[in-house]
Amino acid sequence: MKQAADARPRPIRTGLLVCAGSEERIEAALACEADALYLDLESVPEERLPDARAVVRRIVAGDLATGRTVLVRVNSPASGWTLDDLEAAVAPGLYGVVLPKVERSHDVVAIDTLLGFLERRAGVSPGSIIIHPLIETAKAVRRAYRIGRSSSRVAHMGGVSAPSGDLSRALGFQWTAEGLETLYVRSKVLVDARAAGVRYPLSGLAPVEDDLEELRRIALAARRLGYQGMLVGYASHVGIVNEAFTPSRKEIERWLGIVEAAARAREQGARPAFRGRRLDEATVKWVEDNLELARRLRLIERDADPW
Repeated sequence: MKQAADARPRPIRTGLLVCAGSEERIEAALACEADALYLDLESVPEERLPDARAVVRRIVAGDLATGRTVLVRVNSPASGWTLDDLEAAVAPGLYGVVLPKVERSHDVVAIDTLLGFLERRAGVSPGSIIIHPLIETAKAVRRAYRIGRSSSRVAHMGGVSAPSGDLSRALGFQWTAEGLETLYVRSKVLVDARAAGVRYPLSGLAPVEDDLEELRRIALAARRLGYQGMLVGYASHVGIVNEAFTPSRKEIERWLGIVEAAARAREQGARPAFRGRRLDEATVKWVEDNLELARRLRLIERDADPW
C-alpha cells in the first residue's frame, strides 16, 4: 500500500494557492517551482464543491502530484462542509490540511481527531498528515500560542494578512507599502508559533499581482522577521519568493566555515573564532540550524563533508 514518502514537516518557501475547482489550473501550478501546492476548496462556491472535491481526490491520490508537497485548504469548521472536504482530500499523496478561520485550539484538536480516523481508512500512516492553521481573526491572533500547541501535527503557522482579507477586516487596519500596520500581528504570531514548537512558520499573501518589487520587499521583510516562507496567490510570484527565502551561496559558505572553525576549536580545547571574531555557542547553534534548513532544501548534500 502506498504511503507518504516523508511524514516529517517540510520547509516551504512558497505555498502556491490555486482554486481546487479547476483541474487545468492545478496542472499548470504543478509545473511551476513552488515548494508546495495549496489546493483551495474554501474559495469554491457551494454548488461546485462536489466537483471540486472530485478534482482534489484525483490530484492527491493520482500520479500527477507524486513527489510534490500538496496541501488542501478545507472549508472552516463553522461551514458544515469540513468533513466532506477532508474525506475527499485524505489519501497517501496528501502532505497537509490547511484549516482557515481557526479561532481556538479545539478547532485544531477536532481536525486532528478526524484525520486520525480518515488516515486509517485511507491506508495512510497515522499522524503523518500535517495541519496548517490560518490565523485570520482577532481571536486567533490572541490565542495563537495555544493553537500552535494544540496538536503535534501543526507544522506551519503565521500571521496571514492582505489588504482586504479576513484579518484586515477583523482588525480594521489600512494596508500600506511599509507594512507597519501588520508588523505587530506578524511578529506576535511568529513568536507564538516558535514558542509552540511550530517547525516552519509561513507568512501571508502579497497583495498585488504585478508589483514584483513590493513583493520582493514583503518577502525579504518576512524572512528578516524569522519566517521561512510565505503563501502566494500567483505563479509569477514563485520565483521571487523562492529567491528571497533561499540562503545565498555566500551565506552557506560562511556558515560552513563557522561550523568548521567551531569543530576544530573543540578538538583543540580552544574557544572558537571565525575571521578574527569570537564565536559563542548560541551563534554556532544558530548557524547549525540554518545549515540543516539548507540541507532540507537540498542546497547542500546532507552527508557531504563540508570541509
